[in-house]
Amino acid sequence: MTRRIVTIAALLLAALPAAAPAQAPDERAAARAFADAATRMMTAVKGLETQLDGSVNRRAVGCWRRLPERRQERVEALVVASGLGQGARVLESPFLELSTALHGVQTADPALQGGRTAWRRLRRVYMEMAAFAGADVCAEARAYAESGWKPTPVMRRARSFLDRLTDRDGGDFDRRVERAVARLKALGIPAADADRFAGRVEETEGGERPGQVPASIRPTAP
Repeated sequence: MTRRIVTIAALLLAALPAAAPAQAPDERAAARAFADAATRMMTAVKGLETQLDGSVNRRAVGCWRRLPERRQERVEALVVASGLGQGARVLESPFLELSTALHGVQTADPALQGGRTAWRRLRRVYMEMAAFAGADVCAEARAYAESGWKPTPVMRRARSFLDRLTDRDGGDFDRRVERAVARLKALGIPAADADRFAGRVEETEGGERPGQVPASIRPTAP
C-alpha cells in the first residue's frame, strides 16, 4: 500500500506543469523608481528647510557659553549633539519614506543595491542621533558645575557618539551613491533626475541652487 501511494504521488507530481523560471527584475523600472523616490525625498527636505534652520538650540548655546571658558569644551559635544538630534527628528519622516520606497523596489543590480544600502545606513545614523534631541543642555551644564566639573552620563554619551561619527567612513556613502547615480544614467534616467539620488539639483529659474542634500543634512562632527 505504501509503495502504491508513493507511485501515485510521483505520477501526480510528474503531471504538474514545470515551474516557470524566476523572472529577472526590470532594472530600468527599478532605476526609475529609485530616481522618483529620491526626488520625493528632496522635495520634502526642501519644504522643511525652515525647521532645519531652527534646529539649533539657542537656549542651550547660551547656557554653554555662560560656563567658564576652560569648562565649555566638555559641554560643547552635547550642544552639538542636541542640535543634530533636533535636525534628525525633522528629517525622520522623509528618511523613512525614502528607505521604505527603495526597499520596495526589486533589483538585482549591485550598484543600485549599494545606493540603497548607503541611504539605509545614513538613516540609522540619524535614528541614533535623534536620541539627543530632547537633552536639557542647561540642566546638564548645571549638574556638571555642581558636581565639581564631572561630566554627566549624557555628556559622555554625546562625546562618544560624536567621536564615532568622526571615525565613520563618510566617503563610503559618497562612493555608493555615485556608483548608483552612474548606473541610473546608464539605465536611461535623465542626468538631472539621476543626480537627485545623490542630492544634487539643478539651478531653478530664479537662479537659486538649493544645497546638495548629502552636504546639508549629513551629520558632521566638530
